[in-house]
Amino acid sequence: PSAECEPTIHGARPVTTLSQVNFPATRSHLNQFIESVVGSAKDQAFDEQKIGLIRLAVEEALVNVFNYAYPEAVGEVVLRCLLDDRERFIIEIEDSGAPFNVLTVSEPILAVPLSERKIGGLGIHLIRQFTDDVEYRREGGKNLLRLIVGKAE
Repeated sequence: PSAECEPTIHGARPVTTLSQVNFPATRSHLNQFIESVVGSAKDQAFDEQKIGLIRLAVEEALVNVFNYAYPEAVGEVVLRCLLDDRERFIIEIEDSGAPFNVLTVSEPILAVPLSERKIGGLGIHLIRQFTDDVEYRREGGKNLLRLIVGKAE
């Protein structure tokens, strides 16, 4: 783990980089991305239940990148685990694929029978449910998605 500091998306709160991995944006690398996040979450003393929710949120976000960010070719994903000055655990997923702001996706209407529901959007709903906050920005031709989880109890 390095002790680099860099600004956050909103404001100038310093963050510390706990880990960083980059791999091609393919399902064959999903476990390597997940292992990095799980290891960092364990180092921050999250319990197994919370780590399971973090794992699911990250998996949903990564699979969206794998499936939609690079329609013409295989691109790369950079995944960082960060800790901000409020000790919030942040998973940052960076890709240079097609722009996609998850914050613009409306919540699914769960009361509607499954057969009548619009396809898609449930993964993003789960990401929102399993994290405390989600941030997105497009900068320098890159998507930067941050999944934020409060300090482990």
